[in-house]
Amino acid sequence: MGTSMHVVWSKKDPGKVVYETYAIVTTEKGDSPQAAVRSRKHEVVVRSRTHAAEIAAEHGYELFGEGEAWESLPEE
Repeated sequence: MGTSMHVVWSKKDPGKVVYETYAIVTTEKGDSPQAAVRSRKHEVVVRSRTHAAEIAAEHGYELFGEGEAWESLPEE
């Protein structure tokens, strides 16, 4: 399964846009596999929508361009 990338507001640096990634991972518990979502916040400032797309491409993430933080970003 792939990893999705979402731009969000930073809690450490208010007013800055950073990104979070989410991946579904499976683990074995007993005889059956269990699915879990692994999330990670990356405190890397995202400067624009183009910059977000570059980060996603570099790491193989699926970029979801939506939400208030995304709308606040300039195109380039």
